[in-house]
Amino acid sequence: MNKYSAITLFSLLFLLSSCLSTKPSYYEKEGQMYVKGFEFIYGKYDLLLEDADPATFRTIDHYYTVDANHVYRLDLFFGTWNNKIVALEQADPTTFELLGHGYSRDAHHVWYYSHLIHEADCKSFRVLQEDYGRTDSLLFYCSRPVYGIDPNTVVIYSNKYLGDKNDVYRLEPDYLKPLHVSDKESFTLVQKKDDVFYFWAKDKNYVYYLGYHENDSNIVRSTIADYQSFEVVNHDYARDKVQVYYHDSILNEADPATMKSIEYFDQEFAKDKYHVFYRGKIVEDADPKTFKVTGYGIGKDKNREYNLR
Repeated sequence: MNKYSAITLFSLLFLLSSCLSTKPSYYEKEGQMYVKGFEFIYGKYDLLLEDADPATFRTIDHYYTVDANHVYRLDLFFGTWNNKIVALEQADPTTFELLGHGYSRDAHHVWYYSHLIHEADCKSFRVLQEDYGRTDSLLFYCSRPVYGIDPNTVVIYSNKYLGDKNDVYRLEPDYLKPLHVSDKESFTLVQKKDDVFYFWAKDKNYVYYLGYHENDSNIVRSTIADYQSFEVVNHDYARDKVQVYYHDSILNEADPATMKSIEYFDQEFAKDKYHVFYRGKIVEDADPKTFKVTGYGIGKDKNREYNLR
C-alpha cells in the first residue's frame, strides 16, 4: 500500500471508530462484575472482571474502575480475542488518580495506560502534551524514558519532534536523533493546512525535509531563501517566494508562484504553469494544463500516457 493511502485509511478508520463505538457498560451478574460494549475496530466484547468486589466496585471513567483492592483498566486490542481487563500492577485504589493523556498515578507509582513506569518519580511527575510526561530529572514518551534531553528546558513540537536548550531532535524507536538545527529560536515545524503529519520544518537559515519514516537515516536540508513565505506544497514539495524544494533539492526549473500539488494520493507529482514534476524531475513533454495522475507513478495529458514507475 502506498504511504499516503495508508495515512488516509488510518484517518478514516479513526473517524469511523469514534462515531460507531459505544461506551463500556459495567454490570453485576451472580456476584461478579462484567463489562460490555462495542468498538468499531475491536468488535463486540462482554468481559469478566476477575476478582472484582461488587460491594466496593465503582467507575472512575469509562475505562478505569476500582474496588477495595484493585485498580482495573479495560484494554482493547485488535481482535476480540485480545480484549481484556487489566489490574494495574501495585496500584493503590485509595490514592489512584488520572492525570490525562493516558497517564495515571497513586501515592507511589506512575502508569501509562496499563504499563507501570518504574523509572518515574510520582511526586514530581507531570503531564506535558503529545503523550509526553516528565519528572524533575527525566522526560518520558508514553511508558518509556527519553534519555539525552534536558526535561527542564524541553519544548514539544509534535509527538516525534522535541527540543531543549541544546538542539532539536527526532524521537527514534531507541534513541534521540539530533537535527543540528542552525537556529533553535526560529525553528518550527511546517505543514499544509488540514494535514496532520509533518514532513517539513524551517528555521531562519534552512529548510528541513524530515521524511516519512521515523527511522529515516538522514534529516536533509536546503538553504532557505525566504523564511516568512515558506509553505508546504505537499508531503514531497515545498516553496517560498524565491524557490521550490523537493526534499533536500532546490528545483531551479520550477516556478514558485504557480507550483502546486496535482493529486493527494501520489504526492511525488507536482506541477507549475510550465512543467510537470515527478520525484523532483521534469516529466519531459508533459502538458501541465491537461496532465492528470491516474495511478502511482502514472499519468496522462492530451498527448499521451506516462508510466514513470
